[in-house]
Amino acid sequence: MEIRGISLSNGQSSVNSGFLLFDRGDYNPMMKKSIQKTVVFSLILILGLNMASEHSIIFTSAKENTFGLEEPKGIRLNIPDDPRSSMAISWFTYEFTETDINFGLSLGNLNQTNSFFTDTELVKDTYIHHIVLKNLSTNTTYFYQIGGPTSGWSDVYSFTTAPERNASSLHFIAYGDNRSDREIRRLINRAILQNSSSYHSEPIQFIMHMGDMVTRGEEHDLFNDYFDDSQMLHESIPLLPIQGNHEIGNLGKSYYREQFVLPENGNAEWYWALQYGSVFIMGLDSEAHGIIPYDTQSIPWMDSMLQKSHEDLSTLWRFAFFHQPPFVSSSHMPRIDIRDSWSPIFGDNDVDVVFNGHCHLYERSFPVSSNETLSSRERYNYNDPDYPIYIVTGAAGRGGPIDRLPDRENEYMVFSNFTWHYVDVFISNNLTNQKSTLMANVVGIIPQYFSNGSLNEFDLSHTVLLDNFTITKNIPGGWPESVQNVIY
Repeated sequence: MEIRGISLSNGQSSVNSGFLLFDRGDYNPMMKKSIQKTVVFSLILILGLNMASEHSIIFTSAKENTFGLEEPKGIRLNIPDDPRSSMAISWFTYEFTETDINFGLSLGNLNQTNSFFTDTELVKDTYIHHIVLKNLSTNTTYFYQIGGPTSGWSDVYSFTTAPERNASSLHFIAYGDNRSDREIRRLINRAILQNSSSYHSEPIQFIMHMGDMVTRGEEHDLFNDYFDDSQMLHESIPLLPIQGNHEIGNLGKSYYREQFVLPENGNAEWYWALQYGSVFIMGLDSEAHGIIPYDTQSIPWMDSMLQKSHEDLSTLWRFAFFHQPPFVSSSHMPRIDIRDSWSPIFGDNDVDVVFNGHCHLYERSFPVSSNETLSSRERYNYNDPDYPIYIVTGAAGRGGPIDRLPDRENEYMVFSNFTWHYVDVFISNNLTNQKSTLMANVVGIIPQYFSNGSLNEFDLSHTVLLDNFTITKNIPGGWPESVQNVIY
């Protein structure tokens, strides 16, 4: 049995699958500690929980009396619900520590009193902490620090909530397959930070990850290493993840799901959807669970979500991302089963771009249908194409080798390259000419090494533009006044 939290509201308590809820208006840390201990130890007596298990609820018997002294590690942001009004902050510690937050609208005034949810879970030898903030203001920068007065506070960081759905622009990063080479992983993360304003002046609003952030999902320490290496990004930029085959682990055992707080409109954290500005995004699950190649229940769900996205006239773009690509020409084989079952749904529902990983290279297709029909042979500039463009971005680190390029590329592929890289995407909505334009720049990183053969992970002087392309679409009449606020 897994109990992830206790809900406390209006003096009543009940066991559920959510979080601990406290109203900061009359918040008392000692009361919180006392309530948690009383409720949890009662549950232990009633349920006879095995405290030696790998997943335990908060306040285990081994750590019942005192908080450890340890600052938060591996801090990352996720989007748990409407990105205009919510944000999740997660981190880990090896000692049992407080799960608390101070946040506000200025660096020196962390005095917000919004209700928030907390959850602490013991996984292997690591305590994973989650805080979910609700009722935030749209397109607003908040400053925050996490931890607690006894255990120690983090530095003060910041994040910005999403703009309204009729926002004039959007900027995000797509990449995947970081795996286990920590130096390469940190090098690419530093390159993203350093080059974030090289192509567009507006800050990065989120990062989509194609999966395989670790090599073995059953080894929890690898997740800790990953979040340590990526905190430089995700302490301020939300991470939108989906799992890859390496997150699954042996015999389906994985610690992937414990790491994040994601939208619950799909199948827990396996697949989900959200709207960010004028873009509808689906994170999908291409991996094997049991005897099926993927969760077949996701097919009617994704069709329903995409149809619902058409009800909101502020939605100009539709993206899907998942790990294993249905179109690829590398030494990894394409997932023909996904191409046959998912790609027709993408084509019928006006999905513009599909992002994948798994293959350790960069590839981009022409706009292509499920039966490999091309709507255009233009290589770089597209005007409202009939079919999605498929992008494989699976070389943001190392742990597996860079894929071998084929002797002959498939006809549906425009471009292939096997350099470490990430994809920088910017969308501009121009009401004057009623056009919305997506501009994608693929940034390659060529690692530099010291004379002793070790990587210089701080040398970012060798970045190159591998590929770029644009897609232009017409903005329908009535936009942006026609925001419908469809709930997914």
